[in-house]
Amino acid sequence: MTYQAYIRLSSRLLEYRRLYPSMSYTYTKRDSNAPAFDFDKHRVEIELNYRF
Repeated sequence: MTYQAYIRLSSRLLEYRRLYPSMSYTYTKRDSNAPAFDFDKHRVEIELNYRF
C-alpha cells in the first residue's frame, strides 16, 4: 500500500517583476509485506513562477 501527501506554498506578496516563488513538499510512504520494498521518500521543490 502506498500513501502520499503533497503541500504547495506560494506567495504573490513576494512578487518581483511578475516573478513569485513557490515551494512544494511531497512525502511518500510505501508499506509492503516484504521488508525490502518498504520506503519513505521526501521531496522538496522550489520554483519561480511568472505571471502574465
